Amino acid sequence: MTNTIKEILKTLEAMAEVFAEKNILKYMSLYSMNSNIVIYGAMAGEKWTNIEDYRKSVVKNWEHAPGMNVKYNDTIVNYSGNTAWLATDIVFVAQTESKLMNIHGRFTAVLTLENEKWKFIQTHFSMPMQPRPQ
Repeated sequence: MTNTIKEILKTLEAMAEVFAEKNILKYMSLYSMNSNIVIYGAMAGEKWTNIEDYRKSVVKNWEHAPGMNVKYNDTIVNYSGNTAWLATDIVFVAQTESKLMNIHGRFTAVLTLENEKWKFIQTHFSMPMQPRPQ
């Protein structure tokens, strides 16, 4: 594993850490402030091209889950120059007031190297559809 891939994986792991901490300032520092940012969530209408609108949405979502952890599996990372991309299976383990939820999904991202730090410039979270019963 190259040092570059290790640095990219550090950014991904930092995302999991700040979700557990619910530290919005640290979380947002993982994202580029570039005006070309694009973020997709799993729900209808979850598309952001404005980082401040995305920040507000994250804060609102965190209010509904007092405890949250993120786990990654089968992560694939590649890069070329100042651009990197990754894909991983992801599990959000969220504790709400009434129950513990495991939300399985897929996460893809494009990162850019800015001031010697890898920053997310495009992210996409999706949940696999369950097959219809025959």
